Order: sequence, then C-alpha cells, then structure tokens
Amino acid sequence: MRANLEPIPADKYRLLKVDKEVEIRSFVDSHPGVTYERGSCYYQLGARAQVQQNKEVIVVEKDTDRAYTGDAARSLLFGTGIQGTVSVKAGNNPKLEVYVQSRSVNRKLKPNTRLLIML
Repeated sequence: MRANLEPIPADKYRLLKVDKEVEIRSFVDSHPGVTYERGSCYYQLGARAQVQQNKEVIVVEKDTDRAYTGDAARSLLFGTGIQGTVSVKAGNNPKLEVYVQSRSVNRKLKPNTRLLIML
C-alpha cells in the first residue's frame, strides 16, 4: 500500500506539538513563520471522529515523520469504495498517525497531539 501513497515533500509541511487545549487559529498564529489559512491545517486524530468525504486526510509515519496523502491514504484508513462520512478511530496502525483536514477557525486542539500545517 505504501507504494501507492503520495509522499508530501518535507519542505511543504510542518508538524507542531500541542501542549494544551487551544483554538486552532490562535495556536497557529502563535508560531513564527506560519499563519493560519482555512483548510491548510490538519489535526491529529485522537479518539473516534467522523470524517466527511470532502475532508483530506494525511498519514504520518511515527518513526520518520514522513507524510503521505492521496486516495491511497484514504483507502488505507477507510477501505476502498467507501462514500460519505466515515467514523474512524486512531491507533489501528501503531506505526502511523492520522491527520484530518480542519476548515474551522475555532476547532479545539487536544493536548499531547500534533498539528500538521501545509506551508
């Protein structure tokens, strides 16, 4: 499956550690060198979440922080031929972290997670 994943060049994204519960926009704006833009941030999936079909997902290898996207990433998480909103739970693959696109300006980020920002 990894062969079909679309790698994201390392200079196109940044991973930021979230230490406390905070709104996404203020968190991003507090970091130098990045600014908040709707749709450019991906929150790390914690527990179970509903992921709409129009939301992009990114998988990150825990040991390398390499990020991958594309239809193969969605299929890896949800299976093939799945339409509509899907309920997904983190932790199904211990080597991967799952990030879901956020288009909200006030999404609350959970402590002890990371945020992926497309640059």
